[in-house]
Amino acid sequence: MNKRNAKGASCFDFLCSRYCLLALSIIGFLCWYNWALTEKTGQYVGYKTLTTKTRLEIYLNKQVDTSWHGQTGFVLDHMIANPRTMSNYVVDVGAHDGVWLSNSFPFLQRGYRGLLVEGNPGNFADLQNNLRDYVQSGAAVLVNTMIWIKRGKYAKMVDDAGWWDGTEARLVDCTRGERDTGDGGCEEMRTVPDLLEEAGVPRDFAVLSMDIEMRDVHYDSIIKGVHEGGWKPRYVIVELNVKWSQKVFEDLGYISIGRFNYDEVFWLAGE
Repeated sequence: MNKRNAKGASCFDFLCSRYCLLALSIIGFLCWYNWALTEKTGQYVGYKTLTTKTRLEIYLNKQVDTSWHGQTGFVLDHMIANPRTMSNYVVDVGAHDGVWLSNSFPFLQRGYRGLLVEGNPGNFADLQNNLRDYVQSGAAVLVNTMIWIKRGKYAKMVDDAGWWDGTEARLVDCTRGERDTGDGGCEEMRTVPDLLEEAGVPRDFAVLSMDIEMRDVHYDSIIKGVHEGGWKPRYVIVELNVKWSQKVFEDLGYISIGRFNYDEVFWLAGE
């Protein structure tokens, strides 16, 4: 080999080594980044945010657990280990954009039908965009509304982080001329049983997920209303931000089967 060829080869090798090193550095950073944004609870892994890996898997239509702390994976495993009769239907109250920290998306990926409720108009627009294929196929029904434990026109609340809350304890009855203490004005509130009825949700649907922000003391009122309406979701996933009574759940036959940071999973054993 002459000197010119040898020099060219050495330059080529040098550049290759530089690019290889850069590529390995990028891959290493992405691996660390994806690991840093995961939330591991025991053997279950959820995502604090959509990572590069998760986005790619979703794009490739792979089944992923998008829940924050891995609670959806836990429920799916529990279903396999404890088979019960139920309709493959999921209801998500506080669905956000339908993917980020979603307790319902993994079920939709597995062929479940679903009702997803979101009160924030901006989040709802993202929800429509993210789940348009599921809506077009008839697998998902999306509803943009606030919820409360009884029908009526109330002031909707927005906290400092921008979360819209339809169950704030300071809700005022706008129809009686009370002062609006909310940031979002007055809006007609819907109840969860109303929404279930309108969407034709099966009485024995599989999963009810509720993430309604801030005043979660009303979860017991909501689940009681759902049961009084004739629905008996097999699993209930709730985000617990404040202390609240579990007695109503227990009285309805539910037992707590898992706690994942803020999220608790209840199971209606029965037959």
